[in-house]
Parts: sequence; structure tokens; C-alpha cells
Amino acid sequence: MSTPSPLHIDSTHFLNRELSWLKFNRRVLAQAYDERTPLAEKLKFLSICSSNLDEFYMIRVANLREIQLAEREFESVDGLSASEQLRALYKDTQRFVREQYAILQEQVLPAFAEQGVSLVGMDSISEREREELQTYFRRELFPVLTPLTVDPSHPFPYVANLSLNLIVELIPPGAADASTQVALLELPHTLDRLIRVSPTTEEADEGRMRFVLLDEVVGAFLPDLFPSLEIAGSWSFRVTRNADLALEDAEVENLMQDLERELRDRTHRSVSRLSYEAAMPPVLVDWLVDAHQMDPAAAFSVPGPLDIPSLMTLYDREAMQPFKYPPFTPRLNPRFLTHDSIFRVMRDGDVLMHHPYESFATTAEFISHAARDPHVLAIKLTLYRTSGDSVIVRSLIEAARNGKQVTAVVELKARFDEENNISWARELERAGAHVVYGMIGLKTHCKAAIVVRREKDEMRRYVHLSTGNYNSTTARFYTDVALLTCDSTIAEDVLRLFNVLTSFSAATVEAMKRGELRPPAFDKLSVAPVGLRARFEELIDEEIRLHRPEQPGLIRAKFNSLSDERIVRKLYEASQAGVRIELNVRGICTLRPGMPGVSETIRVTSIVDRFLEHPRIFHFGRGGQDLVFLSSADWMTRNLNRRVEVLFPIEDEALRQRVLHEILDSVFKDNVSSWDLGSDGIWHRNTPGDDEPFRAQQHFMQLARSASEHAKASASAAVAKAAQEFNH
Repeated sequence: MSTPSPLHIDSTHFLNRELSWLKFNRRVLAQAYDERTPLAEKLKFLSICSSNLDEFYMIRVANLREIQLAEREFESVDGLSASEQLRALYKDTQRFVREQYAILQEQVLPAFAEQGVSLVGMDSISEREREELQTYFRRELFPVLTPLTVDPSHPFPYVANLSLNLIVELIPPGAADASTQVALLELPHTLDRLIRVSPTTEEADEGRMRFVLLDEVVGAFLPDLFPSLEIAGSWSFRVTRNADLALEDAEVENLMQDLERELRDRTHRSVSRLSYEAAMPPVLVDWLVDAHQMDPAAAFSVPGPLDIPSLMTLYDREAMQPFKYPPFTPRLNPRFLTHDSIFRVMRDGDVLMHHPYESFATTAEFISHAARDPHVLAIKLTLYRTSGDSVIVRSLIEAARNGKQVTAVVELKARFDEENNISWARELERAGAHVVYGMIGLKTHCKAAIVVRREKDEMRRYVHLSTGNYNSTTARFYTDVALLTCDSTIAEDVLRLFNVLTSFSAATVEAMKRGELRPPAFDKLSVAPVGLRARFEELIDEEIRLHRPEQPGLIRAKFNSLSDERIVRKLYEASQAGVRIELNVRGICTLRPGMPGVSETIRVTSIVDRFLEHPRIFHFGRGGQDLVFLSSADWMTRNLNRRVEVLFPIEDEALRQRVLHEILDSVFKDNVSSWDLGSDGIWHRNTPGDDEPFRAQQHFMQLARSASEHAKASASAAVAKAAQEFNH
């Protein structure tokens, strides 16, 4: 069947990557004003939005600013220069902050107050309460506060990234009317942001609580810190600094030492954003901007309490429990209810786990069981992001101390987890594990583990592959999919993968990418940065080639971000050939769906709900054969070119059908928590209309509850039957 020649694709056919990210954060913000979101969860979503924005300005905006200052030639795929992107981002951020604080001030905090948890000002408390707060100030706050005057003999002090600060305007004794001086005061992060006002008897009886902001309390008692000076006023502010690591891979000799140095230096990088209390005089705003040598357009007036995440103390209050999502307990995969050995279950067939609806404890038990099993000889595992108290890393340490061969590929450059990973790497080394810090120039982002066990006369390999990290904390609120398998071919591939990670140099990998060296052969896995891009393009090309009116080509995928230009162009080519394409993209999407003659067969949706959507699932129709893959990789250039990623197949027919129908069908059926992307780049929230409401995450939780109840009933029936047989 002939295929029409693809239309010319230019910059107008792409959406901007950075502006697309801000639209994702706006979808998160929408959860805070959605009437279906429980009250306490609204505050949590506001907090998540703020943390997201902090990270965005620390990395993406900071990098654009560096490009702008260096006057480097740069143009994004949609044709915007660094300066044009920054102007658009600053303008969009201003709108976003206004909307965010309107929700906080006009909806969320008043609703908290109705439930007896109030944020009050110093001007609304009694004289007795003010005296108690002053006593608290002198006892708890005064000893740890250090006011720093700025004048010719005291240069402008360092302001820490994301720290909460006061700028204080002072009038010295005998000064002329217009003569003032300025001091800065950092409020240490070790202090509670919310200070509780002692309750009255009535409040205590009714369970009501009132809190005052730390900055207001300090501001009220500044005369104690400046006893000889008149206080003209004080205002809060906060800076966001460039936090991207500047490691030059070609110059790195000892990765851990260089990384530790970079982490120390990161705290003093340039300022990419200033957030300040709305009432701050413009002259002081300008002074802070000049002092930090920053772009004035990156200074944002905030009409409410700075640092919303610090207000999560309210969320954690027991009184807020009725205003949170109902508790959800993940189910244990029913396969593990019938056997006491995880290895026996895996020998009986592949196991698919859908987190957090199914418990991550199974994964932790897989490694823990291997650490204690006397027949296990070796464990190999990749670590990208781990929890602060990682059960899995503790198990690896135990395994190494038990004399097993333990290999941990620890990615030290996992952004904002660098210090945590350095700490775990040192503990593993002390226990006797082989610790590899990934490859210079590449991030090891794949999630893979293999256990080698001696069984009778053979060495059997047990494999775990996942779309998400070995992190028991995030596994409770990130959705991911994982595979446990004994497939010998996949096991061989995983062993080859670990050999690449532990023995190949960056130069070797680059030579492979240039075609100068032959890459290692993988039978069932596809591995970036050498073969994964080619595999994705081959699969898309195959859909184009096999497309027929009676058997239309089909591509369905669910992942976090789509920003790789080559993949977007390839999807446009498939759409122009008539292939039906459905994409569920959590965050960034630079593809414009629904453009006549270009992408009219492409639909892009996004789900934002209680849990953070994180799986990478790929479905290719292949003329009715239905190929299904899971991966650690998004369709982003960094994943395909600059990271070690893995794509692995789901071959068991029952598991493949489960991914296709239980998971993907539900994702694309969602009409409650999903959004549709228009060709103009605007996201529209879906509504059920005349259809029955369907919310994918709610559906998955209900499936998990039903399966748990069924499993309990089956177990009870088995016990009853055994008792009956015993009595008989």
C-alpha cells in the first residue's frame, strides 16, 4: 500500500518544552481547586506545585539564563531563543503565582479555619498571647538568629538557596528623615514555620488550633535584635539558585570527590528567581535584584505566605485526617499468597506488579529473601533514587556481609539525590559490595536487578525490571509497573547489561554510537544510548508499513514526557500514513496533536490524580500481534542519547492482556481525572458528559480491594476445608 509523502515539518508544528512543563504544573494546580479534592489534599497539591516550580527554576530556567548571559546561539525546536523563552516563562509564572495564592488565601486557608485550624496574624491575638509568644521568641528563636547589617563595612551577605529571610529597614539614632540602613535575617530551616498560639480553654475543648507564621513572630520582636535602632519595617523574601551540577566529564578523575565538591559549590550559584512579600517597598526589591545580579523580570511578588511547602504542618495535623483521601492499603499479588518462596512463584511463571495498587513489599522481599538465602551466590542491582532508610540497600549490605557477591551500580548524579546516593555507596563499599558509579557522561537510569541462585545442578537467574525506582517511599504514591521473571534470555540480557555498566568506558560507548565498535548484542532488551532509539523508530516504521484499512496501524503509549524531535517527527510521519496513535503523557509534550494533514490521527491525554503517574508503557499493534513493552525511558532526547535505559517486553499472554486491557484501556477511558491536549497547545479537562464517569486510579484501587477480599475469602475457605478434612 502506497504511503503519501510526509508534509514538511517546521518549528510551527512543535510546542515549547519549557512552557509545556508549566502547563503540566498548572494541571497539578487544578487539583487544588477541584471541588472533588479533599481539603487537606488541596494544600498538598499547592505544596507540590511550589516544590515543582522551585526545581524548575533551579534547573531549566537557570540553564536558559546561563545561555542568555553567555550569548550562545540557541533556539528551541519551536523556534524560540533563550531570551524569548525566558520572557514567556516569567510572564506565565507571574500568572501562575497569582492563581496559586488566590486558591490558598481565598479557598484553602478559610476552609481550614472553618475546621478549627487557623493561620492568624500577630495583630489578631490578645495581649496575653503576645507576651507568651515573646517569651517563646526570647527562649527558642533569639539564640539562633543572626542579624546581618549591610553597609560599607559589612558587604552583602550570602543568601542560601530556598531559605526564608527577612529584609529589615532600620532608622539609626539621630539619622536624617530619609536616612535608613538595611539588615538581613535568615530564618533557619530547623525552626518550625508555624508557631502555635496557646489555646484558650474553649479552643482546647473544641479542638481548635491557631498558628502564627515564624516570620511574623520574628518581625514583631525585632527590637530585641536591634535594641538601639528604630524598625521602619520588615518583609520576607526567598531566592532560588542555579542547582544544576557543572561536572565536566572529560576532566573528572574521581567522580565521588568531584561530585561532593560540586554539591558544596552548588549552594553559591547564581540566582534565577526572587520571591518577595507583596508589601515590600519597590526600592528594596530593586536593591535585592541588584545585589544578586539577577534578571529583574525574575522577581515575583507573592500575595501570601512564602514557601507554601512549609505550611504542610497543617496537613499533618490529626484533625485533618477526615479531610484527606481515604486510606488505601496496597494488595499483595495473589501469586505470593500460595507459596512461601518468592523464587518458587517466579519459577511457575512471570509476575507483573502494578504499584502502588500492588505492594512494593514484594520487590523489597525479593532482595531481602535473596540476601538471606544460602543458595543465592550473587545479587546485582541498579540504584537511581532510593529512600532515606532504604530496605533494599540494607538487604544488599546484609547480603555482602553474608559473603554473597553483591554489585550495586549507584548513579551518583541522580539530581537532588546525590548526597543520599553517596552515603549509601559508602555503606555498601564498607560492607564489601562492589560499587560502580555508572559511566562518565551517562546517567544510569534503568531499573534492573538479578539474583543468581544455585539449584541442584544448574545456576538459575531471577530478574526484576521496572519502570520505577527501588524506593519504598515513592512506591506508595508513584504509579509504576514491574516484571519478575526467570526467562533465561532476559536474564542473559540483564547480565550483559551489568557487564556493560561495570566494564565499559564512556569512550567505548561513544565509539559504539559512532559505529566504530560493535555494540553488545541483546536478544530481548533494547538499551540506550546505543540501540533504544533505533528500536523505537523501527517499531513505528513497522506500524506504518503494516497499516491497512482493514487492519489499521496502532500505537498506544503512556509515559512522563515527550520532547525528542526525531520521535515527534516519526509520530507525525505515522499519523500521515493513517496510523492511529494514542499517547498518555503526564508532563511535557512538544507534539501538537490533531493538526489536519500532520497529526490528525494523534490524541494526547494526561492524567493528574491522587498518585503521580510514572509508568512507561508502549503498545504497538503490529498487524494484530500486539507487542507490549515496559521501559525506564521517556521519549526525551536525554533518555535516548545520554542515559542508560532499558526497554523490555511483556511476553506472557495473560500479563500482556492485563497491560493492554486492565491498564491501558482504563487510562484512555478516564473521563474524570484526564485532560486532552489541543493542537493550539491548550489542555482541556475531560468531563463525563452523558457517559458514565470513569476514573482510572479509582478503578485500579477498587480492583486491588476486590482482589484482596477475594484472596482473604479463598484463604478462609482453604483453612475451613483443611479443618474439615482433619476432623473427618
